[in-house]
Amino acid sequence: MVITLWGCNDIVSVIGEFIMGTVLNIKDMGNFKGTKGKWVHMEFPEGQNSVRNLDGSRKICVPRVHNREESNANMLLISKAPEMLEMLEWLVDSKLLYTTRAELEIIKLIKEATEL
Repeated sequence: MVITLWGCNDIVSVIGEFIMGTVLNIKDMGNFKGTKGKWVHMEFPEGQNSVRNLDGSRKICVPRVHNREESNANMLLISKAPEMLEMLEWLVDSKLLYTTRAELEIIKLIKEATEL
């Protein structure tokens, strides 16, 4: 009789392979349909601000919060979204996390953020 003992890492690995291979399909994660390229938070002398693409030709987001500090904090976070997405995708592709719960949560978050 053979008894196989499964450790936590084994179970997470099997679940991760199932999720990545069938449900989440990480090869499709790079299909972000939003504005490509780097985004920047721009403040203008008259007090307006917005998040735009690097050359300023596309307005990504404008604030709807009347508190200036809160608005600027929101705009700054939004302006870093493409770079954060790129780093999360790199982290998953690098296999540094070796199918841990963190990796599965990152994959799920990327899917939620990029699928319409």
